[in-house]
Amino acid sequence: TCWAGTACDKLVLLDASDKSKTETVDVFMPEDKLMMRVVVQSTLTVNPKKSEALFNTLPQSKIGEEDQLSVIAWETIYNTYAKQIILAEAGEFVSKFTIPHIASNREAVNAQLRTHLTKQIEARTPFQARYVGLVDVQYPKMIVDAQLNAAKRREQIQQEEAELEVSKVQLERELQEARLKRQIEVERAETESATQRAQAVT
Repeated sequence: TCWAGTACDKLVLLDASDKSKTETVDVFMPEDKLMMRVVVQSTLTVNPKKSEALFNTLPQSKIGEEDQLSVIAWETIYNTYAKQIILAEAGEFVSKFTIPHIASNREAVNAQLRTHLTKQIEARTPFQARYVGLVDVQYPKMIVDAQLNAAKRREQIQQEEAELEVSKVQLERELQEARLKRQIEVERAETESATQRAQAVT
């Protein structure tokens, strides 16, 4: 409370805690001529060495009914300095690759993106990056459909090969049975022929 005729000191707080944000980025992939969506998550904290300058550049929100206490929200710092950089840099970086390359080397691409975004964030914003990277990749529907069709075709081929193997076994069994039957018939015929010859001699 300020008494009439006295000067009041104004206290401004700055939220410097660690917080996480998730951004969805729609990226045009030039090599594939398709759109792909990636989800980037970052955990950031305000760099203490850069915090003082923020008091003179960012809007402050009053706390309660008193004019002497206000705060610079973490989200205000993020939206002002970091959000657009993360969106732009993530999109530009991912677009350098092809969709098949990302699908086959996601961990490696994510590690490179993490290094790139960390450098950009710490050089161009008041934040330090605790973590930043891809948490989801949503491939174009036609790519997903093609992969599903390929998987179904592989399954179908495996099933056909299994059925062919069963048919081969059955055919082999039938051939063996036919050979055995012929052999029995030949032996029976030879026996009957020998018996007839013996009878003719007597």
